[in-house]
Amino acid sequence: MKTYRSRLVCICAAAGINLIFSVLFILQLPDTVPIHFTIDWVCDNTGSRWNGILYALTPLITILPMSLVGWFDKKNQNVTSIISLFLLLYFIILDWLLLFSMDSGVKIGERLDVPFLWILMLLFSVSFFGIGNYLPVVGKNKLLGIRTPYTLQNDSCWKITHRFAGRLWVVSGLLWTIINFYGILTNASSIIAVCALFVFMTADILLPVFYSYIKRNV
Repeated sequence: MKTYRSRLVCICAAAGINLIFSVLFILQLPDTVPIHFTIDWVCDNTGSRWNGILYALTPLITILPMSLVGWFDKKNQNVTSIISLFLLLYFIILDWLLLFSMDSGVKIGERLDVPFLWILMLLFSVSFFGIGNYLPVVGKNKLLGIRTPYTLQNDSCWKITHRFAGRLWVVSGLLWTIINFYGILTNASSIIAVCALFVFMTADILLPVFYSYIKRNV
């Protein structure tokens, strides 16, 4: 518990430091900045620079509930802290990508010529790859993992379903990462990025659920 408490303090401290630096960055932005883009990153709205505070708060708001899960679920403290760290890194990078887009100086109707969506998808796919390595060791609980009636009622079903889901997330995360690198290097259409997101997310969520149904009586 002491080790987990130390990890929790470090994670929250990192999120807090990120918030401070984000606010300092926001203070040097113009009063009016681009705040919304289309799927192809064409600016379609401008507004106050303080809209950026929502991006700056996201890492802290996201990882706090996740980190506290381990406080009540002691057998999954190690996995919880690792997943919290992945989420923290993802949302900190997301925060700064969005803040830099606000600092781009583009006006309504102008396109931000940076493959931001592909970069965001790359962060997502790497997170899936990383978390997939730890899914097989998630102990049975009602907060984390593939929680279906079949896995919650059957210990064996829980174990083999998470072993399957872990391998699936690692493989799909790797394939998805390769596609995202291709999209970044070629600045491919954002539509392709959205389609890839739909395909991989659907597979990673639905296949383990279906697998748990097949193995419900193991």
